[in-house]
Amino acid sequence: MKITWPKICFACQVPLDVDIQFDDGDEEKYFDEFMDFFPTPTNLHYNVSAKRRFNDGKFHPMCRWCFDNHRKIWMDPRMLRDREIGKIKLGPPPPKGTTHEELALFASRVKGYIATRRRHGDVYF
Repeated sequence: MKITWPKICFACQVPLDVDIQFDDGDEEKYFDEFMDFFPTPTNLHYNVSAKRRFNDGKFHPMCRWCFDNHRKIWMDPRMLRDREIGKIKLGPPPPKGTTHEELALFASRVKGYIATRRRHGDVYF
């Protein structure tokens, strides 16, 4: 099983357009069983790419969440003052899509499940 992604989000660095390739039909069958039996918090809905133009005049790939919520921060004059004097820091919001670490953990769990199913065959445990 291989998990690949051709791009990463320009704003939050999550992988985009995640593709899962299986070596044989058994892996795909065991993957479907894994998704049915074990609820996973992995949400690849936001890991779909979209493009947005930035100040440099170039289009950059972004995840769906960053694309929908880009530069929609409401500020009043007090927040602006506090940001300029360094009292508060407004960094980028945490990503809603699946990060590299979550994707690696998901892949290791699926590979472990596939290895266990291959060892024990079609016996349900």
